[in-house]
Amino acid sequence: MKQFKLGFIGSGKMATAIAAGIVNKGLFSSTEIIAADVSNESLQAFKDKTGANTCLDNQKVVSESTTVILAVKPQIAEKVCAQLSIPEDTHIISIAAGLKIQSLSKWLKTDKISRVMPNTPLMVGLGASAFCTAQGVNSSESKLVEDIFGSAGLIHQVKEDDIDAVTGVSGSGPAYVFEFIQSLCDAGEKNGLSTEVALELAAQTVAGAAAMVLQKQGSPDELRKAVTSPNGTTYAALQSLQKNQFRKVIGEAVDSAVLRSIELGKE
Repeated sequence: MKQFKLGFIGSGKMATAIAAGIVNKGLFSSTEIIAADVSNESLQAFKDKTGANTCLDNQKVVSESTTVILAVKPQIAEKVCAQLSIPEDTHIISIAAGLKIQSLSKWLKTDKISRVMPNTPLMVGLGASAFCTAQGVNSSESKLVEDIFGSAGLIHQVKEDDIDAVTGVSGSGPAYVFEFIQSLCDAGEKNGLSTEVALELAAQTVAGAAAMVLQKQGSPDELRKAVTSPNGTTYAALQSLQKNQFRKVIGEAVDSAVLRSIELGKE
């Protein structure tokens, strides 16, 4: 008989953040969750943040859990999967970047697989995730994926062919934003601000601008136009961005991430 409603294979920062979100939102209690890992330190951190059960045995997790989140690095996923025997009623949710359902199904010998592309802001309850499912996943299991990842942000269901694009936009996207924030901070310091003031102003500006878009106060282009006075300071800055092909640079960065995601899937 299954003892746990949700298991984790891998208990790193992302797995811990997902589990913490689930417990905090009351989707499952800590007693209904178990995680396995090779690292005692990682398991202790998972337990400290969630109050959940931990062990060193991956097979125990899959045998005793209704749903299992595969949260290991893609480079070791095949090796980990090969050591598992998956009960036919166990739903596997993979968050390993680049790994396609076809490969996971082959390794795990099951078609009850969902694939999720989360991002790191999930760790502060502001994740942006997308998922797709294999044919063996029923509607209630699909809804559970939405509930789990929706507990720490937003989530959309997409076709698997779109996951690589999701990886380029939101999966890798936080790194682009961090780079932008650091650039704003550096420019602020160059112009006389302290590091602390420049960093907080930059980060809050990004957070506020993003909130305006999410609250549907306008499209990014509409909001940009609304804050841009003819020949004013913002206009001058935007002219510089346009001259340096800012949108093209971002587009090429996303394209590079998408291409690498496709390569990972083939590897």
